[in-house]
Amino acid sequence: ELSAGRCKLEPRLQLALVGSTLNVRNDESVAHQVHLFRDGGSQPVYRIPFIFAGQIVPTERPLTVPGLLEARSSQDPALRSMVVVVDHPYAAVVGADGSFVIDSVPPGRYRLMATSATGSAEQTVDVPASGEQAISLRLAPK
Repeated sequence: ELSAGRCKLEPRLQLALVGSTLNVRNDESVAHQVHLFRDGGSQPVYRIPFIFAGQIVPTERPLTVPGLLEARSSQDPALRSMVVVVDHPYAAVVGADGSFVIDSVPPGRYRLMATSATGSAEQTVDVPASGEQAISLRLAPK
């Protein structure tokens, strides 16, 4: 759930699965819209209208394409939030301390990718048949 109000969009980054809808909650007392744009796009792919505070509005259709969506408020286009749409369950948002957990990954070799507003990293990871695999990533500046 994305929350629009009090001069911010929260959370700043979240995950959503292809096929799901995104619920957006309004905390503002004025009519406005939240628009969702594909990464780099100039035309909104979803428009979420709000009339009153406390209103929760789902996207009008399911999220169908993996990738990055940018949410912007029509009240203040500088207010932005990102939604990463994935077509698999093997993704996580990093906690405030930099840690993350991705559960139930089958054994094998995978490419782990991490990104933020300031940098990115990629690393090959071997997941063992049992136990955990500790990983340390350092983001290269963009």
